[in-house]
Amino acid sequence: MRSPFQEITDRIRGEIKDLERLIQKAQHTWSHIYTLPDDQDVCPNLHGFYYGLER
Repeated sequence: MRSPFQEITDRIRGEIKDLERLIQKAQHTWSHIYTLPDDQDVCPNLHGFYYGLER
C-alpha cells in the first residue's frame, strides 16, 4: 500500500513535468512573438503555468 506522502510526491512530480512543458512552450512562443499570427498568444501558456503552480 502506498503512503499518502508517496501519492502527493507522485502528483507533484507530474505537475512539475506539466509545468516544464508549459515553460518550454511559452519560451518558444515568446522567442517568436513578432513572427506569430495575431491569433496565437502567449497568455494561455502563462495562464496554464500559474494554474499549474496553484495546483
